[in-house]
Amino acid sequence: MIPKNIVIIEDEPITARYIEGILNKYGSHVVAIYNSFKGVKQELKDKEIDLILMDINILGPVDGIEASKRIQADYDIPIIFISAYSDSDTIEEVLKVAPYGFVTKPFTENDLLIAIKVGYGRYISTVVDTQSPKENHLVKITDICYYHRLQKRLYIEGKPVKLSANQNRLLEELIQSHNNPVSQEQLIYAIWNDQDISASALRTLVYSLRKLLPQIPIESVSKSGYVLRSYT
Repeated sequence: MIPKNIVIIEDEPITARYIEGILNKYGSHVVAIYNSFKGVKQELKDKEIDLILMDINILGPVDGIEASKRIQADYDIPIIFISAYSDSDTIEEVLKVAPYGFVTKPFTENDLLIAIKVGYGRYISTVVDTQSPKENHLVKITDICYYHRLQKRLYIEGKPVKLSANQNRLLEELIQSHNNPVSQEQLIYAIWNDQDISASALRTLVYSLRKLLPQIPIESVSKSGYVLRSYT
């Protein structure tokens, strides 16, 4: 499984371009390339990121291992390390931050792809198969459907589901109050803010989500709102 949106943190421009070319070839989108930790957390805040490829020796006062610790403090995003060093001390430091893979330079296209497929596949399996979601990041909707609160993403049978921005806002709002009714007014405000939107627009949006995801139990509540029934 190849993740869709990837951030590369690598201080060697040639290596970064080489990685980007490989990822583009297999349908991934490189959201951004950084040569240091500066600015990375803002990127993670503003955009949807599935995976980070992290060189250990990046520019600036923060190395890749410390950068990973800071990222993991706020985001649940898998990280695969890249390094020219594979000595025991380096590996021991890397293992402390529980990475989802390690690629040693120089590496081939196949080396990188295997590391990404194995690491990201293990991450998805961990997310979906966990019975006691870590720090309540997951909401189990059905036996095959989970919503990841930090990623703001729905998974069905371990695969992320692509939704429109408004569909995702609707689902997120229902998830926040799962098993409790949410009024039409609250949903309209959460999705469209102060825009003058009618209840029919909301009904159309709910219909589109139901049609796309018939396995998601969204119920109408006495014509006044909606409720999403979930297991947790």
